[in-house]
Amino acid sequence: MANGQWGGQKTIRSELEVSAEVDAQCEVFPRLREAWDALEWILSRTAETLGIPSHQDGNLRLYVQADDALANVPAIWIVFRVGEEVEILAVNIVAPVSDEDED
Repeated sequence: MANGQWGGQKTIRSELEVSAEVDAQCEVFPRLREAWDALEWILSRTAETLGIPSHQDGNLRLYVQADDALANVPAIWIVFRVGEEVEILAVNIVAPVSDEDED
């Protein structure tokens, strides 16, 4: 589907610290791997328009994937750079918050 609705797919590359953090957090949140795979899927197809661009460098972007408290899936915050490939430079995994926790 290189020229279809999603455009061409870009290769996703994560910094070693990012991969290590995701692997560690998968021990705490078992369904995080599914959420991470989904994030990489959408990122590989729509990185140029996903998230918020930096004011200094439009190729540097911030994206937040929402949590799901019912499924115990944390929010995923990433900083990434778009070029020939997508480089995930930083990640922050935030524990899910249920509606009950907000009271």
